[in-house]
Amino acid sequence: MVITSTIDIENSASLDFFHNVKSFFLKEKEGNLGPYLYSTPLTKDDKVRGEEYYRKIIYKEPDYYLYQDETVLIQTVSNQLAVSVPTQATVVEFGPGTQKAFVCNTLPFLKAFPQLHQYVAVDLCQKYLLDSAEIIKNDLPQVRVQTLQKDFFKDIDLLKDYTSPIVFFKGSTISNLSREHCINF
Repeated sequence: MVITSTIDIENSASLDFFHNVKSFFLKEKEGNLGPYLYSTPLTKDDKVRGEEYYRKIIYKEPDYYLYQDETVLIQTVSNQLAVSVPTQATVVEFGPGTQKAFVCNTLPFLKAFPQLHQYVAVDLCQKYLLDSAEIIKNDLPQVRVQTLQKDFFKDIDLLKDYTSPIVFFKGSTISNLSREHCINF
């Protein structure tokens, strides 16, 4: 089988996307294209348009239960989890996501922790980082915010910079990993 492309590959993100699609279809690589859904903010120059399609699915499709169930679960158990969190806690979130995801999932989780001292958002998408920092500044002004534009799958050692970090890792992010990648992570 020969795969050819007439796509004008203008940047490294498009080139990575093209190679990943090709590798998945040829079964040279295990995984899925989920990360493209989360790391491409809705902009005119977004060649993949992942977030645009992702929003249509999770916000409007009644059969897509993962996101909706995750929201209910987080809002239901956050207060129970807060009891176990030490004073002056630092929550490190891998993949804060869109504004809606942050407001529906992360913010209720953070509000349940009166002892929360610091929130650290880690994501590849600068827009998601800026949005999460702005929301915390407005809704939880007493919480110190740090944003790290990093690939947390490749830089897991960043947790060593925090004393007893509380890792917040939503299911919609981890569900995009292949089984092997998930176990290794």
